[in-house]
Amino acid sequence: MLAPATAKVSNAPAAVGAERARASELPDADSVPRFGWPVVPLQTQWVQKPAGGAGLLLTGTLGQSVKAAAAGRVVYAGMGLARSYGAVVIVKHSDSWLSAYGYNQQISVKENDWVSANQVLARMGDNGQGRAQLYFEIRHHGKPVNPMDYLPSAVGASH
Repeated sequence: MLAPATAKVSNAPAAVGAERARASELPDADSVPRFGWPVVPLQTQWVQKPAGGAGLLLTGTLGQSVKAAAAGRVVYAGMGLARSYGAVVIVKHSDSWLSAYGYNQQISVKENDWVSANQVLARMGDNGQGRAQLYFEIRHHGKPVNPMDYLPSAVGASH
């Protein structure tokens, strides 16, 4: 079994999109953000984790762009959450909604950056078992929900 790749965290400022989010522009807590696919996957698998997590494993290619599923503020970018997920980015979309992106090899945003939908957050890394994958979660009130219930039906469709 391969060890997860060591991620490089870029200190460069995040690119500013035309739809740059601002604190006053976050939707209210009960509004469901309009989520899009963070990558165009080669394969998609629903997984439930023993520690209460649940999300999608999206298989792709090493170094593939991982994009924000919706606009929001980066509340976490780094390696310290759970070593099994490698480098993780978490984006807060409202007081109720978060999205999480794991197994990244390189992160291109930093905490407190405002990101637009489809803005590159990171590059896809290795899942620790030799496969290029993204672990993707959507959380509502801190609990994971099935992302398939909130993503466009066409795989890879944007917002």
